[in-house]
Order: sequence, then structure tokens, then C-alpha cells
Amino acid sequence: MKKHLWWSLVVACFVASNASAVEFFVPIPNLGKSFTYRTEFSRTDFSKGDVAFTYTAEGKSGLGQPAQHFAVLPGPSTSLTHPLLTDNRPRDFRRPPDRCDPKWFLNAPGLVRMEGEPGLLGVSTGVGIGSDPTSAWALPMLTADDAYKAGSTAYVLNMTKSATVSSELSLFNLGSGNALCTARLLSPKGNVLDTRADVSVPALGAVRIADIMKLAGVASGLSASVTCDHPFYSLGSFPAATIDDIRVLYPSNTPPTPGTRQSLLSNASFRVTFDSSVQTFELPLDTNTSYRSIVIDFDATVTSPANTAFYRGILGMWRNEPGQRFGKTLYFGVNERFDRSKLMIDLGSPYIEYLIKKNKAPLVGGRNYHFHIEVNADQELIRQVVTNPGGGVVADMRSGLFNDDLRKRGDNTLIVGFGLPGIGDGAYSPPYGWRFSKINVDGYK
Repeated sequence: MKKHLWWSLVVACFVASNASAVEFFVPIPNLGKSFTYRTEFSRTDFSKGDVAFTYTAEGKSGLGQPAQHFAVLPGPSTSLTHPLLTDNRPRDFRRPPDRCDPKWFLNAPGLVRMEGEPGLLGVSTGVGIGSDPTSAWALPMLTADDAYKAGSTAYVLNMTKSATVSSELSLFNLGSGNALCTARLLSPKGNVLDTRADVSVPALGAVRIADIMKLAGVASGLSASVTCDHPFYSLGSFPAATIDDIRVLYPSNTPPTPGTRQSLLSNASFRVTFDSSVQTFELPLDTNTSYRSIVIDFDATVTSPANTAFYRGILGMWRNEPGQRFGKTLYFGVNERFDRSKLMIDLGSPYIEYLIKKNKAPLVGGRNYHFHIEVNADQELIRQVVTNPGGGVVADMRSGLFNDDLRKRGDNTLIVGFGLPGIGDGAYSPPYGWRFSKINVDGYK
């Protein structure tokens, strides 16, 4: 089961009827720090703006809990058809052409239920970690039918324990009666390390097993299997004290597997010049195959900026998608701010607009660096590690993967592109003078 079930649901709902309201469940794990919660809606009637919003804290039942009523506003993208949720319209509204900044602050885990008035449908929810976000994570938007069925098993992947922090496991009951669940901690080879049986989860509520890793040593790559006797969902989290390390762990309906490696691009190179400032590579993906992950490795010889543009566009991965905003689905885009020692990744969320940032990550002109980028659909994770020739880590960035459909659609395959066609908006420049070498791309299916 993938967490992005909302797109097929949106299409089905609009085809069936624009008049029916749809209730969504949004499970929220423990993220350790305050975070900014954002939900994007789609509407066919610009006069529609009311959303019934119910938050239920861990350990509580959501039965009979009254809803609050919030509004939607055009968000950072200024799109009227894709407004964002706000819990305080006077605070967040700005008169055009200024951009509104809809947001809601949550500081605790639990279960959210929301329902827009007819003609107003929720389509995407995410959380940003940090005021100038270091990471952002998509949260599932589920209908009752999208839950894991009673008696089925969800596998929460990439459970981790460090010397100071352990992953936690959250269980969410989407049914109207109390649920009993069993959770098992599994080693990378599938051996059972711990079992928690008959865990009670209130109706329309959530509980957290904070010590699920108690019997494990320092380790990574573990998983947790969850089974309940009512419709349910499960998420994990790594609530680190340092916001850079906080992350959400997602469920799968299959046990973890590395997949089968396929070389998609081998030892390519490209130098960015004024006459040739962009190079794209179409990945030869197998037809009708969803890839578990795409891994990109390359070396970069860096030069100082050739102009005064704020940012340099290093690379990105996308799939051409007629009818989508900008005509493509963007999986990620990497930019660099030279004079601020800052690396940025655009996560491809076109309306919520998440751009995560890593400070104190200088790329010095005349020096060489290695980039390792993993786009993992199973773990809903994108990770970028940049190292210097001595192996020292310049930047290690982890964030959620908002677009996880790693496959060819019709004639449109995934494309990895280096550089930019030219200077965009006076702010985004190709990395003139950079040389990219030893470009290798592998797919795992």
C-alpha cells in the first residue's frame, strides 16, 4: 500500500459527483519538535472554503468529538483551485497580488479527520520541520476504505536506533470500535526481536509504542509488522533532538527488500558552458514496472559563479506529464546558493511548495565533490550525501518523497537533467563551468 492514494481518489470523486463531501484521515506520528502542518485542497467552486477539522490526541477516542471549522486560502502558489488550509484567516490572508501563507501549527502526534464542504476536496498533506525547513514529509490522506484491512499486515520500514534516539511506532484506528493490535519488531533478515500483543487503540484514535526498539541494539534497517482487528494504519518516526535528523517512517504491504539492480546510465560526463548549459538523460525504464528506488552518483568539479544570479540549478529528476502543472512531475531539484554556503532541494510539491535547505554546506570553486542521491519509493525518502575528496561529509540531507511513482508512463520515462537551459526569473542560473563526471544511475525493481 502506498500512502499517496489521494490522486486516484480525487479523480474518482470528481467523476462521480462534485457535490459529495469526503472525510479524510491524516495520521501524525511523533516528530519530536514543533512542526508546520499544511493541507492542499482542490475545489471546483471558488466560493467554497469551509473545512471541518478534528484533531484527536494520542490515547483518546475521536467518537463524538466536535469539529472545528477552518478556512482555505490560495497558498504560496496563489492557485485558486488548489488552496491551503489555515486555522486563522485574519492572520494568514493577504490581499492580491501578495501571497497568503496558510498554515496550522501542531505540536503533538495523533489523528486528524477533515472534511471540506461539497466541491472542496483534500488532496495532499505535509509537514515541514524547522522554520526554514530542513526536511518536509508527506502524510497519508486516507478514506476509511484506504486503511489496512482488519487482519492484514503493514510493515513500517527503516526503523533505527542510535546511541541516543530510537524509532517509535504509532498505531491509528480508523474504525468506530476499540481495536486490538499486535506489533512485532523485525531484524533486517525478518527475525522477530520483540512482540507487543493486544495493544488497545481507541476508536478513531491513536497510540504510540515509544519503546518498540527497547530490546534492539544500535541498528538501522529494521522494520515493524503491525496487524489489527479493525481497519488501521501505522507510521514510525525518528524524533531526534536535532531537527536535521527527524524523519517519518512509512508502511508497506510487503516486507523490506533491496530489489533487483538495473544499470540505467553508466559513466556519463558533461561540462556546463554558455553554449551548452543543460544535459538530460532519459532513463531506459522497463515498461509496466514500478521501481523501488533510483540511485544517482556523480563527481562534480565546481567553479565560482559566473553571474549574480542567486541560485545555481545543479540537477533534477522529472517525468514529462502533459496536463500537470509545469507539464511534468518533479521528483526533486537540487540548487546551490554559493555566497550563503547553502544547498537546497525542491521536493516537487507544486502548491504547498516545499524547498528544504542545508546551511553550512559550502561548495568551493576549484574543488571536487561526490554526490550520492537515493530516491526511495519504498521508504518514501530522498537522501542526498555530498562528500569531499577525503570522504568528509559536506551535506547529508534526508526528506520525504512527495512524488513516489518511479515508473515510465506511456512514452514518458524518468529524466535526469544537469544544468538549466538558461537563467530563469533572473535568479536561477546554470552552474557555468561545472564539470560533471562518472555519472551513474541505477534502478532497483
